[in-house]
Amino acid sequence: MPDRWYRKLTFIIPAVLLCAAIAGVCLRLAFSDNAKLLPVGYLGDNISYTLIDSALYQIFILCLAALIAPFLPGFVKKAARSVLRISDAKFLTAIAIFVFVTANLISYFVLEHFPRDVDNVVRVFQARTFASGRLSVKSPPVPEAFSVANVVIKGNKMYSKYAPGSALVYAWWRRILGVEWGINPFLGAMMLGFLYWIFRMWYSEKTSRLAIILLCLSPFFMFMTSSFHSHLPCLFFLAGFVLLVILGNEVEKWYYPLFAGLFLGLAFITRPYTAVLVSLPFIVWYFALRRFQEIVMRIMPFAVGFALPVIFLLYYNNNLTGHPLHIPFMVANPNEKIGFGHMGHTVLKGFTNTGEMLGFLKLNLFGWPFGLSFFALFIILGKKHRWDVILLASVICLVIGYGFYYWIDFSFGPRFYFEVLPFLILLSARGMVHFPEYIRRIGFRKISQEHLENFVYCFVALSFLFAFIFYIPSLTRMYHQDYNEIVNTRVASFARKNRITRGLVFVKGIDGFNAYASGFLANELSFQGDIVYAQDRGEQQNQAVISAYPDRDVFLFEFDRIKREGTFTDYSEFSSVPIPEP
Repeated sequence: MPDRWYRKLTFIIPAVLLCAAIAGVCLRLAFSDNAKLLPVGYLGDNISYTLIDSALYQIFILCLAALIAPFLPGFVKKAARSVLRISDAKFLTAIAIFVFVTANLISYFVLEHFPRDVDNVVRVFQARTFASGRLSVKSPPVPEAFSVANVVIKGNKMYSKYAPGSALVYAWWRRILGVEWGINPFLGAMMLGFLYWIFRMWYSEKTSRLAIILLCLSPFFMFMTSSFHSHLPCLFFLAGFVLLVILGNEVEKWYYPLFAGLFLGLAFITRPYTAVLVSLPFIVWYFALRRFQEIVMRIMPFAVGFALPVIFLLYYNNNLTGHPLHIPFMVANPNEKIGFGHMGHTVLKGFTNTGEMLGFLKLNLFGWPFGLSFFALFIILGKKHRWDVILLASVICLVIGYGFYYWIDFSFGPRFYFEVLPFLILLSARGMVHFPEYIRRIGFRKISQEHLENFVYCFVALSFLFAFIFYIPSLTRMYHQDYNEIVNTRVASFARKNRITRGLVFVKGIDGFNAYASGFLANELSFQGDIVYAQDRGEQQNQAVISAYPDRDVFLFEFDRIKREGTFTDYSEFSSVPIPEP
C-alpha cells in the first residue's frame, strides 16, 4: 500500500470510529432513564454500569488520541522528558509532598477525618484502646445497646475482631499527635521511597518514574491512602519486605533477612492472609536454587525477625480469647473462614466474585473505562524477565487466594487487591513504555516511533482527563455523603450545637443501616462521658439503658438524609415508658 494511502487510512478509520462512538453515547443518553453522563462503572447508586458504555467511552478516547497524536505540541514532549532529568531526591520529594497533601485534603474535605466504613470504625476504636495502654476495654452496661459490627463483647471485655497491626500504627500516631487521621497519608508518602527503590533496581528510570506518577494519580491509591483501611499499612510493610529481600539477595549480610522477616511479620499481624499470598513468590525466589548452607544462613535471621511480631500476636490472642491460636476474628463469627462451604461460598460464587472484583479494578485502577489495557497488552505481547514473572505471580496469588473468600465489597476500591496495586501499575507502565515496540511487531511498521509515543501521551492524558471530569467527582460525592448513609459523621457536632452538656442520646438507625458508628466513636472508652451515645433499640431495651445512666437528660437523635441535618428530641415524646426524674 502506498504511504499516502496508509496515512489517509490512519486518519479516516479513527475519525469514523470517533463519530460512531459519539453517536452511540448520544443515543445512550437519549434513551437511558439515567440522564447522567456517568455510566462508566458500577459503584452503588451513584454510577450505573454497562459494557456498552465502557466500550463507547474507550473508543471515543482511543480514536481522539489517534487523531491528535500527530499534532502533539513539542512542549508536551519536552515536559515529559524533563521529568527524567531532575534528580531522584527532587522527584521523590515532589511526589511525596503531592501524595501527603492531596490525601490529607481528601481526608479533611471529603471524609471529614471520619472512618467511612464500618470496618474502619472498629479499627479506630481498636487504636484508641491501644493508645490508652490496654488491649481491650470494659464492657459497658447493657452491652447490646453499644455494639457495632465487628466489635466483640465477651464477658467483661470489649475489643475489635481484627488483627492488631494497623491499629498499633494508628495508636502510635495518636500518642504522638493526639489524632488518628494523617497516618495513612504519611505512610503512603513514605512508601513511595521503598517502591521507587525497588523499581529502579529492576527497571529503567523512565519506567520507574512513570509507574510512580501513575500510582499517585490512581484514584484507588489516593482514596485508600486518605482512608483508615488497614490495607495501606499492610502495603507499607510489604514494600519494606520486598525491598529488603532484594537487597539481601545482592549482599550477604545477616541484617537484611532479619529486617525482611520483621517487615513481613508486621504485615502478617496487620492482614495475615494477604501477607502470605503477596509474599509467597518472593519467599520462593529468595530461598530457591540455593545450597542448603546458604538457606540456613538466610532463614535463621529471617525467622527471628518474623517471629517478633508473631509472638506479640500470640500474646494478643491469648489475652483476649484465652488461647494464643484462637483469633478474635473467629470469636466474632466462627463460620467466617477461608474456603468453600463457609457462609454459603461455592466454587461458582468464587469465580463470580473474582470477576466482579476484576471489573471494579478495571475501572478503579486509574479511573479509566479500561484501566487494565496496558497491563493486558504487556502480558500478551511483552518480553518478560524474571522480575515480571515474580510480580505477576504475586498478583495471581492474591487474586486466586481471595477467590476462596466468601465476601467482596467496593470500599475505596476493590480493596482486597490493593496490596498488589504497585505491581499492577508497574507492569502497566511497562506496557506504555514498550507500546511502540508491540505495535510495530504486530505489523504496523510504517508508523513512526515518535507517532506511537505521542499516541500513548495523548491516550493517557485524555483518559485521566475523563477520570477527573466524570469518575472522581462521583467517588467524591459517594464518600462525602456519609458513604451512602451507612454512617453519619456528625452526631457529636450536632450535640454541641444543641448545647447538650450531660445527657444520654439514643441514635436512631436509617433504613436498616447502622447509623450508630459516629455515636459509638463519640463515646469515651469508659462509656461514662458527659454525653453517652447508645443505639435506639426500642422502648423496653432503651429503658434498661436509661436505668443504667440515671440523672441524665435523655434524647433521641435522628438524621435527615435529604436535609443533611440531625435533630435531637426529648425521648419522652417517643416513649410510653416514663423517664425517671433526676
